[in-house]
Amino acid sequence: MHGKQIEQRVLVITDGERIEGTLFHMGGIRLSDFLSAAAHQDDPYLKIKDPTVTCRRTGTELGRSPFLVVAKDRVVLIMASEAIEEVAKVPVEARQPRW
Repeated sequence: MHGKQIEQRVLVITDGERIEGTLFHMGGIRLSDFLSAAAHQDDPYLKIKDPTVTCRRTGTELGRSPFLVVAKDRVVLIMASEAIEEVAKVPVEARQPRW
C-alpha cells in the first residue's frame, strides 16, 4: 500500500525548455516508478504546479504560471530537485568527463 499523495519539486527537461515546478504523486513510490506505473500510462501528461519555464538554449525565462501540463512524450529528463541540489555541490571540474 502506498502512502498519501505528496508534492515533489522537480526539474523537467524537454528539447527546448527547462521547467522547474511541483509534481504531485503517491508517497512511498519512487518518481521513476510513478512515471512508469500502469495507472498513469493512460495519462499522457505531467501536471506541474507553479512552474518556471526557461529556454534551454538562451537561459531566458519564458514564463511562470500557477499550472502547466507537459506532454510526457516531450520529456527528455526529469529529476527531483533534491538531486539537482546534490549535483550543484559537486565542483564543475569533477562533473566533466575525463576521456
